[in-house]
Amino acid sequence: FSLYSRAHGHDVAAFEPNKVMFLRVCESLQYNNWENDNTVSLWNYGLGAQAGSFNLTTGNNPGGSSFHEDRLAPKFRKKMTVEVATLDSVAIQEGWLDRQVSLLKVDVEGFENFVFEGGKRLIYNGNVENIFMENSIHNITVVGEMIDMLYDAGYRLNEIRTVNGDPYHEDWWPTFNPMLEERAKHENNDE
Repeated sequence: FSLYSRAHGHDVAAFEPNKVMFLRVCESLQYNNWENDNTVSLWNYGLGAQAGSFNLTTGNNPGGSSFHEDRLAPKFRKKMTVEVATLDSVAIQEGWLDRQVSLLKVDVEGFENFVFEGGKRLIYNGNVENIFMENSIHNITVVGEMIDMLYDAGYRLNEIRTVNGDPYHEDWWPTFNPMLEERAKHENNDE
C-alpha cells in the first residue's frame, strides 16, 4: 500500500519492524528511483502503546509477522527482537501535529489497538482526515474499545469487511456505529 500510494503521487511515512520486509521496501524504493526524492519516509521499527523492545514473531509469510505469537503456525514461528515507538512520538518529531495527514493506514496483525493507544494525540487533534485499517483482533471488547476511542476522536466507520470482502461480524455493527446498521439494513433490502 505504501508503494501504491507513492506511485499515485502521495508522500508516504511507513513503519516496518520486520527486517526482511523493510529490506524489500527499500529495494522497491531503489528500483523505482524513489529512495532519495524525500517522498517516502521509512522507519525500521514498529508502533505500539509504548516504546521499547518487543518480540516480533515471523513465519513463512514475512508480511504476516505479528507481536502476537499465537497468530502464526507453531512449527514456522521464529522470533526477532525489534524496536517499537509510539505514533505520537514520531508525529511530534516529524511535525505531523501541525499539518494535514490525508490517510493513516494501520495493518499490524492484531496490534491495532496498541498503535491507536500510542497515537491518541495525533488522532484526537483532527489533522488525520481518514483512517484505513485492517483489523485482525477477534475480541469484541478490545475492538469495541478501539472503535469507541476513534468515535470519541470524531471518526466514523464506513464499513467493516473480512479479508474476503464479506461483511465482518454484522451482529457487532450496532454496537459500533448506527450508520453501519442502517447500511446493513439497506443492503439486505436490496437483495
